Amino acid sequence: MPLEDMQIEVDRLRQSLTSELFKLESHPSVVRLADTAGVELTNDNPADFDNLDAEPDGPKPDSHAESGRNKDVILPERRQIVLPSTHMLDNRSLCKEELRLQIKQATRYLSAIREGVAEKSFQYAHIMRMVASKAMETRSRGVIMRINDRIAFGCCVYSRARAAMVQLRADNQVLHKFRLLSKEDVKARES
Repeated sequence: MPLEDMQIEVDRLRQSLTSELFKLESHPSVVRLADTAGVELTNDNPADFDNLDAEPDGPKPDSHAESGRNKDVILPERRQIVLPSTHMLDNRSLCKEELRLQIKQATRYLSAIREGVAEKSFQYAHIMRMVASKAMETRSRGVIMRINDRIAFGCCVYSRARAAMVQLRADNQVLHKFRLLSKEDVKARES
């Protein structure tokens, strides 16, 4: 559970983001776009990348269950923003700009995923192997769990960016560079 001051900061940022989203959605050009039939991005399930060390056929824990939140309220970080990739806009300049930004974001998070996998491999190969006490092992497992969370988040962001690239009709060269991720792609070596 996050510390109280961290939760207060998150709530403050949510309020600020909600007001900014309201301003954006009130803009006349966005109101017209929002009335058009939108296309949803691939429904990424962040839980797909949870428990990265589990066997593929093992049970998946429900770690993303809503805890006491009103189910009708959409948190600002979960709201869909009108973008060319979400509403199939034919404006070439907007599509080109969003594609450039999605490629930049995918590149950044792919790098973060690689760093996380390397760090996790190091933890397994050099730390977990050398633990002398149960306390050190527990602490190392905690570090690995935090790394797993970072990798899972990076995989989610990357997957959404790639799905947007597909919607924006990126060429085959771009899609070949940014391939679909699987659990096998982000598995750390334990040797």
